[in-house]
Amino acid sequence: MRLGIISDIHANYEALVAVYKALEASGCEEYYCLGDVVGYGPSPKECIQFVREHNIKCVIGNHDKYVSEDCDSWPIKDYAQKAILWTRSVLSEDELEWLRALPVKIDAHGITFIHASLDDDETSLAWPYILDTNAAARHFFFQTEKICFFGHIHIPLVFTLGHDHSVGLELLRSCTLDKDSRIKYLLNVGSVGQPRDSDRRASSVMYDTETFDLRLLRVEYDIAETQKKILDADLPELLATRLSSGK
Repeated sequence: MRLGIISDIHANYEALVAVYKALEASGCEEYYCLGDVVGYGPSPKECIQFVREHNIKCVIGNHDKYVSEDCDSWPIKDYAQKAILWTRSVLSEDELEWLRALPVKIDAHGITFIHASLDDDETSLAWPYILDTNAAARHFFFQTEKICFFGHIHIPLVFTLGHDHSVGLELLRSCTLDKDSRIKYLLNVGSVGQPRDSDRRASSVMYDTETFDLRLLRVEYDIAETQKKILDADLPELLATRLSSGK
């Protein structure tokens, strides 16, 4: 089966639609989102509706949790907090409840789908960032499946755990994964709505569960339209300008 895997939509509707069309054209039959449907961007209602209507299976991200929980302060930057409070103010109770009900992880097709890391305590959710091999090694201790897809860092990366227990790190590219059962993979698919790898194009992955073929898709979308919506909503200007650079 061909899976379409996306992450960190961040209420960027234009990017979401462009990515979905590209994955659909690649023959994807089932879709997974690795969290952060909302936060930062100007179209949270539209993105939630799209994910629900297209039956995209989704885990909860930190911004989804912040928006839907009864709290007004988080260990994040001011511009992110402003976006969270604005997002909460425009969502309905039904939409907030949908966010609250999202699971922390999904296991399907012999794959684990999460937002941050499996070494995170589900009761506290500290949302650690896996950006180096030390953080990946801690995660791999808890990874039981051969393959795990994660989000949160907005950078397409692949960590490998070798049969000698060594941990490797590379930029994620289109490839065929090694079928050796002794090798594990931890793969980040990048961000749909707010890339941070200096490539402003929306990012996603098509993965074939039978052939182990993985294709990284980068898609152009109407950035100017999203930026206009951000400014019209009086959200922090940085959230608009950074989309042009992918940083």
